Amino acid sequence: MKLLSLFLTVLFFTLTATAQTNTISLQASGLTCSMCSNSINKSLKTLPFVESIKANIKTSTFDIAIKPGTVADYDLMKKKVEDAGFFVAKFLVTVPMAATDLKANSTVSFQDKRLRFINSPAAQNVAGDKQVRIVSKGFLSAKEAKKLKIPTSATPSKEYYVTI
Repeated sequence: MKLLSLFLTVLFFTLTATAQTNTISLQASGLTCSMCSNSINKSLKTLPFVESIKANIKTSTFDIAIKPGTVADYDLMKKKVEDAGFFVAKFLVTVPMAATDLKANSTVSFQDKRLRFINSPAAQNVAGDKQVRIVSKGFLSAKEAKKLKIPTSATPSKEYYVTI
């Protein structure tokens, strides 16, 4: 009985651990040198949920590993980039998804967030780790938001427009 109990406990924690964001790829705009990149890197490293960051100066991207068992705060990450004097140009999140039928304006709850899929192609079934792009205001350029026809209405707290 103890062995079964131990097995179920381990299984529960394994399933819980996989249901989190484990990587985020962030591209910043306005960088002109390695010192700019270093400024963002230092700022992001102060976040308690960030495990490690790999910066690519040529593409102005930061691949961020999230600590196991923690929840990434997308708005706080965006604020840290802005506080360093730059803007978020692209924000990609790897999301583990159970088998889900997606269509335009589908909403998926994920951790403490709601992801609203917009501009999705025809209905599709997705499962497994999927990379989604956050396209809410402040997570891409104004020009690109207009091009993608991102809704301008305010979204509730912790709700993000995303594309797949």
